[in-house]
Amino acid sequence: MADALHGAGIATRMLEQLALRASRAGIERLVFEIMAENESMQRVIAQAGFAVTRQVSNGIVEVTMSIEPTGSSAALGAERDHQAVTASIAHFLDPASVAIYGASARRGTIGGELFRNILDGGFARPAYPINRTGEAVAGVAGRSTLRGVEPAVELALICVPAGAVLDAAADALLAGVRSLCVISAGFAEVGTEGAARQDLLLRLVRAHGGRLIGPNCLGVASSGAGLNATFAGPASASRLGRLRVAERRARPRGRRAGPGPRARTVLLRLAREQGGRLVERSPRVLARR
Repeated sequence: MADALHGAGIATRMLEQLALRASRAGIERLVFEIMAENESMQRVIAQAGFAVTRQVSNGIVEVTMSIEPTGSSAALGAERDHQAVTASIAHFLDPASVAIYGASARRGTIGGELFRNILDGGFARPAYPINRTGEAVAGVAGRSTLRGVEPAVELALICVPAGAVLDAAADALLAGVRSLCVISAGFAEVGTEGAARQDLLLRLVRAHGGRLIGPNCLGVASSGAGLNATFAGPASASRLGRLRVAERRARPRGRRAGPGPRARTVLLRLAREQGGRLVERSPRVLARR
Protein backbone atom coordinates (compact mmCIF):
# COMPACT_ATOMS: atom_id res chain seq x y z
CA MET A 1 0.00 0.00 0.00
CA ALA A 2 1.30 3.47 -0.88
CA ASP A 3 2.76 5.37 2.07
CA ALA A 4 0.33 8.25 1.51
CA LEU A 5 -2.59 5.91 2.23
CA HIS A 6 -1.26 4.57 5.53
CA GLY A 7 -3.42 5.37 8.53
CA ALA A 8 -6.62 5.77 6.50
CA GLY A 9 -8.15 2.49 7.69
CA ILE A 10 -7.74 0.76 4.34
CA ALA A 11 -5.71 -2.15 5.73
CA THR A 12 -8.32 -2.73 8.43
CA ARG A 13 -11.13 -2.87 5.87
CA MET A 14 -9.07 -5.21 3.68
CA LEU A 15 -8.50 -7.47 6.67
CA GLU A 16 -12.24 -7.52 7.40
CA GLN A 17 -12.99 -8.52 3.81
CA LEU A 18 -10.27 -11.17 3.84
CA ALA A 19 -11.72 -12.70 7.01
CA LEU A 20 -15.23 -12.61 5.58
CA ARG A 21 -14.28 -14.33 2.35
CA ALA A 22 -12.10 -16.88 4.14
CA SER A 23 -14.98 -17.77 6.45
CA ARG A 24 -17.28 -18.30 3.48
CA ALA A 25 -14.67 -20.66 2.00
CA GLY A 26 -14.61 -22.75 5.19
CA ILE A 27 -11.31 -21.41 6.51
CA GLU A 28 -11.17 -21.08 10.30
CA ARG A 29 -7.99 -19.08 10.91
CA LEU A 30 -5.48 -16.87 9.16
CA VAL A 31 -1.73 -16.91 9.80
CA PHE A 32 0.40 -13.81 9.21
CA GLU A 33 4.19 -13.49 9.19
CA ILE A 34 5.09 -9.90 10.02
CA MET A 35 8.47 -8.22 10.47
CA ALA A 36 8.90 -7.40 14.15
CA GLU A 37 9.49 -3.72 13.39
CA ASN A 38 6.19 -3.47 11.49
CA GLU A 39 4.23 -2.42 14.54
CA SER A 40 1.47 -0.73 12.56
CA MET A 41 0.43 -3.99 10.86
CA GLN A 42 0.51 -5.80 14.18
CA ARG A 43 -1.83 -3.14 15.58
CA VAL A 44 -4.21 -3.54 12.63
CA ILE A 45 -4.61 -7.24 13.39
CA ALA A 46 -4.77 -6.78 17.16
CA GLN A 47 -7.45 -4.07 16.88
CA ALA A 48 -9.68 -6.01 14.49
CA GLY A 49 -11.41 -7.62 17.47
CA PHE A 50 -10.69 -11.27 16.59
CA ALA A 51 -8.92 -13.72 18.90
CA VAL A 52 -5.18 -13.83 18.11
CA THR A 53 -2.04 -15.59 19.32
CA ARG A 54 1.56 -14.48 18.67
CA GLN A 55 4.92 -16.15 18.40
CA VAL A 56 8.22 -14.37 17.74
CA SER A 57 11.22 -16.02 16.10
CA ASN A 58 14.26 -14.49 14.38
CA GLY A 59 12.68 -11.08 14.02
CA ILE A 60 9.45 -12.47 12.56
CA VAL A 61 6.13 -12.27 14.40
CA GLU A 62 3.77 -15.10 13.51
CA VAL A 63 0.21 -14.07 14.27
CA THR A 64 -2.60 -16.60 14.16
CA MET A 65 -6.04 -15.02 13.97
CA SER A 66 -9.27 -16.93 14.43
CA ILE A 67 -11.87 -15.54 12.05
CA GLU A 68 -14.85 -16.64 14.09
CA PRO A 69 -16.75 -13.42 14.84
CA THR A 70 -16.64 -12.15 18.40
CA GLY A 71 -18.68 -9.52 20.18
CA SER A 72 -15.70 -7.20 19.92
CA SER A 73 -15.13 -7.74 16.18
CA ALA A 74 -18.82 -7.17 15.46
CA ALA A 75 -18.94 -3.95 17.50
CA LEU A 76 -15.75 -2.60 15.99
CA GLY A 77 -16.95 -3.45 12.49
CA ALA A 78 -20.25 -1.69 13.07
CA GLU A 79 -18.46 1.41 14.34
CA ARG A 80 -16.18 1.46 11.29
CA ASP A 81 -19.25 1.14 9.06
CA HIS A 82 -20.82 4.08 10.85
CA GLN A 83 -17.71 6.23 10.43
CA ALA A 84 -17.41 5.32 6.74
CA VAL A 85 -21.04 6.18 5.99
CA THR A 86 -20.79 9.47 7.87
CA ALA A 87 -17.60 10.40 6.00
CA SER A 88 -19.13 9.46 2.64
CA ILE A 89 -21.94 12.04 2.99
CA ALA A 90 -19.98 14.76 4.80
CA HIS A 91 -19.56 16.90 1.69
CA PHE A 92 -23.31 16.81 1.07
CA LEU A 93 -24.07 18.09 4.56
CA ASP A 94 -21.19 20.43 5.27
CA PRO A 95 -19.52 21.38 1.97
CA ALA A 96 -16.71 23.91 1.91
CA SER A 97 -17.91 25.03 -1.52
CA VAL A 98 -20.70 24.31 -4.00
CA ALA A 99 -21.28 24.60 -7.73
CA ILE A 100 -24.60 24.65 -9.57
CA TYR A 101 -24.66 23.43 -13.17
CA GLY A 102 -27.49 25.04 -15.06
CA ALA A 103 -27.58 28.18 -12.91
CA SER A 104 -29.15 30.86 -15.13
CA ALA A 105 -29.49 34.59 -14.90
CA ARG A 106 -33.13 34.17 -15.99
CA ARG A 107 -35.60 34.14 -13.13
CA GLY A 108 -37.92 31.16 -12.89
CA THR A 109 -35.42 28.52 -14.04
CA ILE A 110 -34.72 25.68 -11.61
CA GLY A 111 -30.96 26.18 -11.64
CA GLY A 112 -31.25 29.95 -11.32
CA GLU A 113 -33.70 29.80 -8.45
CA LEU A 114 -31.70 27.11 -6.68
CA PHE A 115 -28.55 29.24 -6.90
CA ARG A 116 -30.41 32.26 -5.54
CA ASN A 117 -31.80 30.14 -2.69
CA ILE A 118 -28.23 29.25 -1.75
CA LEU A 119 -27.27 32.91 -1.63
CA ASP A 120 -30.45 33.97 0.18
CA GLY A 121 -30.12 31.13 2.69
CA GLY A 122 -26.92 32.59 4.10
CA PHE A 123 -24.40 30.05 2.79
CA ALA A 124 -21.15 31.89 3.51
CA ARG A 125 -18.78 29.75 1.48
CA PRO A 126 -17.86 29.87 -2.21
CA ALA A 127 -20.73 29.14 -4.61
CA TYR A 128 -20.10 28.90 -8.35
CA PRO A 129 -22.81 29.27 -11.01
CA ILE A 130 -21.96 27.10 -14.03
CA ASN A 131 -23.67 27.61 -17.39
CA ARG A 132 -22.86 27.30 -21.08
CA THR A 133 -21.88 30.93 -21.58
CA GLY A 134 -20.28 31.56 -18.21
CA GLU A 135 -22.68 34.43 -17.51
CA ALA A 136 -22.97 35.93 -14.05
CA VAL A 137 -25.94 34.95 -11.89
CA ALA A 138 -27.35 37.18 -9.16
CA GLY A 139 -24.19 39.27 -9.24
CA VAL A 140 -21.82 36.30 -8.90
CA ALA A 141 -19.31 35.70 -11.68
CA GLY A 142 -20.19 32.61 -13.70
CA ARG A 143 -18.11 29.90 -15.32
CA SER A 144 -18.61 27.48 -18.18
CA THR A 145 -16.57 24.75 -16.47
CA LEU A 146 -15.31 23.86 -13.00
CA ARG A 147 -11.95 22.73 -14.30
CA GLY A 148 -9.23 25.03 -13.05
CA VAL A 149 -10.97 25.91 -9.78
CA GLU A 150 -8.65 25.34 -6.80
CA PRO A 151 -9.19 23.86 -4.32
CA ALA A 152 -11.64 21.44 -5.84
CA VAL A 153 -15.30 22.17 -5.17
CA GLU A 154 -16.81 19.73 -2.66
CA LEU A 155 -20.44 19.55 -3.84
CA ALA A 156 -21.88 19.96 -7.34
CA LEU A 157 -25.61 20.23 -8.00
CA ILE A 158 -26.75 19.53 -11.56
CA CYS A 159 -29.88 21.22 -12.94
CA VAL A 160 -29.52 20.77 -16.71
CA PRO A 161 -31.67 18.83 -19.21
CA ALA A 162 -31.34 15.05 -18.88
CA GLY A 163 -29.37 14.76 -22.09
CA ALA A 164 -26.71 17.14 -20.77
CA VAL A 165 -26.35 15.61 -17.30
CA LEU A 166 -23.56 13.19 -18.21
CA ASP A 167 -21.41 15.97 -19.66
CA ALA A 168 -21.98 18.14 -16.59
CA ALA A 169 -21.19 15.26 -14.24
CA ALA A 170 -18.02 14.44 -16.17
CA ASP A 171 -16.88 18.07 -15.97
CA ALA A 172 -17.43 18.13 -12.20
CA LEU A 173 -15.71 14.79 -11.61
CA LEU A 174 -12.72 15.74 -13.77
CA ALA A 175 -12.46 18.94 -11.72
CA GLY A 176 -12.13 16.88 -8.54
CA VAL A 177 -15.71 16.98 -7.22
CA ARG A 178 -16.66 13.74 -5.47
CA SER A 179 -20.18 14.56 -4.23
CA LEU A 180 -22.89 15.12 -6.85
CA CYS A 181 -26.60 15.85 -6.49
CA VAL A 182 -28.54 15.55 -9.73
CA ILE A 183 -31.77 17.56 -9.62
CA SER A 184 -32.64 16.82 -13.25
CA ALA A 185 -35.45 14.44 -14.18
CA GLY A 186 -35.60 12.13 -17.18
CA PHE A 187 -33.99 9.00 -15.80
CA ALA A 188 -35.34 5.66 -14.52
CA GLU A 189 -38.70 7.23 -13.70
CA VAL A 190 -39.46 7.75 -17.42
CA GLY A 191 -38.75 4.23 -18.67
CA THR A 192 -36.09 2.13 -20.38
CA GLU A 193 -34.19 4.95 -22.06
CA GLY A 194 -34.01 6.94 -18.83
CA ALA A 195 -32.94 3.87 -16.87
CA ALA A 196 -30.07 3.33 -19.31
CA ARG A 197 -29.05 6.98 -18.91
CA GLN A 198 -29.12 6.58 -15.13
CA ASP A 199 -26.94 3.48 -15.35
CA LEU A 200 -24.36 5.41 -17.40
CA LEU A 201 -24.43 8.21 -14.83
CA LEU A 202 -23.87 5.82 -11.96
CA ARG A 203 -21.00 4.11 -13.78
CA LEU A 204 -19.36 7.46 -14.40
CA VAL A 205 -19.60 8.50 -10.75
CA ARG A 206 -18.33 5.12 -9.54
CA ALA A 207 -15.36 5.29 -11.90
CA HIS A 208 -14.22 8.48 -10.19
CA GLY A 209 -14.89 7.27 -6.63
CA GLY A 210 -17.75 9.71 -6.17
CA ARG A 211 -21.10 9.74 -4.38
CA LEU A 212 -24.43 10.56 -5.99
CA ILE A 213 -27.78 11.78 -4.68
CA GLY A 214 -30.56 11.62 -7.25
CA PRO A 215 -31.34 11.88 -10.04
CA ASN A 216 -34.74 13.61 -10.04
CA CYS A 217 -34.65 15.06 -6.55
CA LEU A 218 -35.47 18.24 -4.69
CA GLY A 219 -31.87 18.89 -3.62
CA VAL A 220 -29.90 19.12 -0.41
CA ALA A 221 -30.53 21.28 2.63
CA SER A 222 -28.29 21.51 5.67
CA SER A 223 -29.25 23.81 8.51
CA GLY A 224 -25.83 23.41 10.10
CA ALA A 225 -24.07 24.74 7.00
CA GLY A 226 -26.74 27.33 6.24
CA LEU A 227 -27.26 25.60 2.91
CA ASN A 228 -30.58 25.60 1.07
CA ALA A 229 -29.55 23.91 -2.19
CA THR A 230 -33.14 23.17 -3.21
CA PHE A 231 -35.61 24.86 -5.52
CA ALA A 232 -38.03 25.19 -2.59
CA GLY A 233 -38.27 28.70 -1.27
CA PRO A 234 -36.78 29.80 2.06
CA ALA A 235 -40.13 29.33 3.83
CA SER A 236 -40.34 25.69 2.71
CA ALA A 237 -36.70 25.02 3.51
CA SER A 238 -37.13 26.39 7.02
CA ARG A 239 -39.67 23.66 7.74
CA LEU A 240 -36.90 21.10 7.47
CA GLY A 241 -35.98 22.01 11.03
CA ARG A 242 -33.14 19.73 12.08
CA LEU A 243 -33.36 17.54 9.00
CA ARG A 244 -30.21 17.77 6.96
CA VAL A 245 -30.96 16.03 3.65
CA ALA A 246 -34.32 16.08 1.89
CA GLU A 247 -35.43 14.63 -1.41
CA ARG A 248 -38.67 14.22 -3.28
CA ARG A 249 -39.25 10.88 -4.97
CA ALA A 250 -40.72 10.93 -8.44
CA ARG A 251 -44.30 9.70 -8.02
CA PRO A 252 -45.73 7.50 -10.77
CA ARG A 253 -48.81 9.00 -12.37
CA GLY A 254 -52.00 8.06 -10.55
CA ARG A 255 -50.40 7.16 -7.23
CA ARG A 256 -51.80 8.91 -4.19
CA ALA A 257 -49.65 11.63 -2.70
CA GLY A 258 -47.34 10.62 0.08
CA PRO A 259 -46.16 12.63 3.10
CA GLY A 260 -46.63 16.37 2.85
CA PRO A 261 -43.93 19.02 3.24
CA ARG A 262 -44.15 18.80 7.02
CA ALA A 263 -43.20 15.12 7.07
CA ARG A 264 -40.20 14.43 9.28
CA THR A 265 -38.96 11.44 7.34
CA VAL A 266 -35.90 11.83 5.16
CA LEU A 267 -36.66 10.44 1.70
CA LEU A 268 -33.57 9.44 -0.24
CA ARG A 269 -33.30 7.85 -3.64
CA LEU A 270 -29.56 7.39 -3.93
CA ALA A 271 -28.37 5.80 -7.16
CA ARG A 272 -25.48 3.78 -5.80
CA GLU A 273 -24.20 0.25 -5.81
CA GLN A 274 -25.27 -0.71 -2.33
CA GLY A 275 -28.06 0.07 0.07
CA GLY A 276 -27.58 0.33 3.78
CA ARG A 277 -27.54 3.33 6.02
CA LEU A 278 -27.32 6.57 4.07
CA VAL A 279 -27.77 9.05 6.89
CA GLU A 280 -26.99 8.09 10.45
CA ARG A 281 -27.21 9.47 13.91
CA SER A 282 -23.93 11.00 15.06
CA PRO A 283 -22.77 14.16 16.83
CA ARG A 284 -22.64 15.86 13.42
CA VAL A 285 -25.21 14.02 11.32
CA LEU A 286 -28.79 13.69 12.51
CA ALA A 287 -30.85 11.36 10.36
CA ARG A 288 -34.31 12.16 11.62
CA ARG A 289 -35.84 14.13 14.40
